[in-house]
Amino acid sequence: MKTPKSKYKVGDVVRYLLENPKNIFNEKMSGNFRQGDLFYSNDTKKIVNVIFMRTKPYYRYMLEGIKTNSFTHKQLLPVKDVNETTYNVKSIVNDKKTKKGTFYLVQYSDGDRLWITKDELLKDGLNNYIDDYETSQLPEAYIGMEVKKKFNDGKFYNGIVKKYDKKNKWFKIKYDDNDTEDLNLDELKKVLVVKPKKKPITEKRKNV
Repeated sequence: MKTPKSKYKVGDVVRYLLENPKNIFNEKMSGNFRQGDLFYSNDTKKIVNVIFMRTKPYYRYMLEGIKTNSFTHKQLLPVKDVNETTYNVKSIVNDKKTKKGTFYLVQYSDGDRLWITKDELLKDGLNNYIDDYETSQLPEAYIGMEVKKKFNDGKFYNGIVKKYDKKNKWFKIKYDDNDTEDLNLDELKKVLVVKPKKKPITEKRKNV
């Protein structure tokens, strides 16, 4: 029997089958894949190596940035009009101002972080990420947000951030049962009810 040709070659750009389901906001979901979940990655990867085997499926493909796994052709989807690896932007985590302008430290889904100029981020449509980051730097922005916290009785209680104490840097939380408590920012972030606002954006990684 004649060995079939490889479906892909080095340099082709593809999406890959996910090990675990994700929703449209690129958040990992528990359990099995369900209708509406993402089966394939949002970000794209370039094929960097084609491995030939003497038995079926004959070829496995190594992808840029993924060193611990290889894929069969059935686990990949071809991507048109894209010739580079792209990366999911997770969030903006820091900023700095220099003589060259404003830079933001961008956290990518693969764990890497890069300083990117504000102009480049705006050009790539990441203005919502900039707005979210700037808002997060203002403690008052958390007032009115919902929280959900598990207490010693094993039950979850919903609450609202009522006010911010600038002197002590505490957030006053009022729960549905009228109990209150003070939390610092790190404690608050752990119990915030975060509602997704947008789909993740993928972009070409830039070194600035």
